[in-house]
Amino acid sequence: MADNLDRFYKYQERRAQSGYKAAILVKEQNAEKYSLLIASETVPSVFGTQDSFDFDLLNSPVKGKVAGKESLDDKEVEFLLHRDNIWRLHQLKDKVLDFLYFTPDCMGWKFTGTIKYRPNDAEADILRGTYTITPMSADPTEIFDCRDLVEETLCFADVIPDVVEKTDKLDLTLVQGTVVSPTYKWFKIKADGTKDSETALTEKDESNLYSIPEGAEGLIGITASADGYAPWTTTIYVNKAA
Repeated sequence: MADNLDRFYKYQERRAQSGYKAAILVKEQNAEKYSLLIASETVPSVFGTQDSFDFDLLNSPVKGKVAGKESLDDKEVEFLLHRDNIWRLHQLKDKVLDFLYFTPDCMGWKFTGTIKYRPNDAEADILRGTYTITPMSADPTEIFDCRDLVEETLCFADVIPDVVEKTDKLDLTLVQGTVVSPTYKWFKIKADGTKDSETALTEKDESNLYSIPEGAEGLIGITASADGYAPWTTTIYVNKAA
């Protein structure tokens, strides 16, 4: 039979995917599941190249190599610089964290490290910051199905104003809709990023718009929580009453 020169020219790729829906997920040491770090335009992979060691036997016509350790790389990622993202990163800095590189088809790679962040130069463009992940250890073995390791993060459906008056109402509807039964708590945020104790936010009108809580002045945070989902916090400045 004649040799078929096209034997390796028949493959048709149907599984290629873009980076959309990929994410860098994180969990603290006492948490059970991974959740979104922050939304980002890239997802960092800390896995670098593998070292090798040469040997040269007098009795061999070629030089050989022995595989060594795989290196890990610091990774810098730009993000949108605003108070909510900084608040999220502020809660995680100076801690040893577990990270998960998560792909759109639910594969993943685990690694452990720390995170720092800084503001970038401000220009007549989008205001950005950069966070840096310094890896301490990593598992190069892929996880083919991460579904049981992650939990979806709650997201506010409507614009939460950056600054409000004490008489304003807040629409705290979530994009998850009626699938979840959320609870909300608020707390004061001091200039150094420390916070006061959390208090339940319950007062709302017939349109499910929440009132600014009594005693809320200056910078506050509001955290949405629900069973089976990762919480999310938004920050609001409440103008002091005249």
